[in-house]
Amino acid sequence: MNKFVMISSLLLCLGLVSCNGGGGGGSSSASTEGLACNEENFQGGDGSVGNPYTICSADQFRNIGSNLFLNFRLVKNIDMSGADLSFDQFEGTLDGAGYTVFNFNITVNPLNDGTALFKKSLNATIENITFANVTSSSVSEVRSAVVVGYAESTVFDNVRVENSNIQGGTQSGLIVGFSNGSSFSHTFTSGSVQSSSVAGGSVGAHVGATTRWEYMENQASVTSTGVGVVGGIAGQTSNISSIENCQNSGAITTNGNAAGGIVGSVHNANFSYLSNTGDITGNANVGGIFGRLDINNSNFSYLSLTDSSSDGDLEAVTNVLGGIVGRVNVDQVITSFNFQDLDVRDVALLTVGTDYGAVFGVIENTSPIPSPYYCDDLSFKSNNNGTVNVMGPNSTSDVVCTNVVDFN
Repeated sequence: MNKFVMISSLLLCLGLVSCNGGGGGGSSSASTEGLACNEENFQGGDGSVGNPYTICSADQFRNIGSNLFLNFRLVKNIDMSGADLSFDQFEGTLDGAGYTVFNFNITVNPLNDGTALFKKSLNATIENITFANVTSSSVSEVRSAVVVGYAESTVFDNVRVENSNIQGGTQSGLIVGFSNGSSFSHTFTSGSVQSSSVAGGSVGAHVGATTRWEYMENQASVTSTGVGVVGGIAGQTSNISSIENCQNSGAITTNGNAAGGIVGSVHNANFSYLSNTGDITGNANVGGIFGRLDINNSNFSYLSLTDSSSDGDLEAVTNVLGGIVGRVNVDQVITSFNFQDLDVRDVALLTVGTDYGAVFGVIENTSPIPSPYYCDDLSFKSNNNGTVNVMGPNSTSDVVCTNVVDFN
């Protein structure tokens, strides 16, 4: 036998070389797939922050439901074998350590307080974990998701939901149905979300101030069967301090009046490095990044969207369509107005209305735009016939954009 092969085999046997965990589409930093699970409630630990309960089997994973104030860490991939799961409010830490929990269904909760693995979470942390091959069908319920139905002040870091499908009522998303003051970083979602109203690929709806949402990617299709607000990352958000480095490639569809590649309707935030390549269809207020962008909270006196691009075909069945933002509405005094380095790439803009523009469908302001303002370094190429201006002709703003490159 080759010396390199012999040495490698020896190291693997001794556990000195890391390898991927098996099953469920996830991986871990160290292989424990051959680990023999004991028959105790947990594999080890005491549930404290410094010594969390370790989870090795499906039965041990189910035991989280009886210990929702404690802390847990996976030590291998967990195949739930089609189990129906739904736990009450979680207030601890769940560290997946790079492993995957897969093949389970969400038990429908008829009380309208969250239909998900965890109905609610409060001051919790969920991190370094993948959920795969999960289904939920709760057409008449609110706050439907794979991970948490209603998440309050919860941290989601390096959470992935793969090849999973949610069919829910209003406020549906693959990670969280409704978020109140929760933060998200390095997340990934794929599969599908279908809602009767508000829906997002990652988060259905969000309120409350957070530090930021960053490095979020959605590949799931998002559909509202009613007149809901929909977006690739979130359907609706309010008062997030910033959304940065997020991308969507999933198809977005609604009969409602706000649809965006990143967020359908967003209120008061700071945005940069956003990208959409998914096709988007809505009744009105359709944008490659945001469907509607409203500044109407005195705690947010600035408006900034920079370094972002859209490359998916867009359709507004009736009116108001923009390559980056469908409708921008400023109805309070602001101290800064900044739209820079925005790129719309070979996009079809389809609408029977007249309020459409290569970058903005409509910009409206009932309060003065401050001077100096910035609307520059814009580039666009549409495959529409005829001339497409930067913003629609019915914009009431006196903003003039400069350094505009029209590749048509």
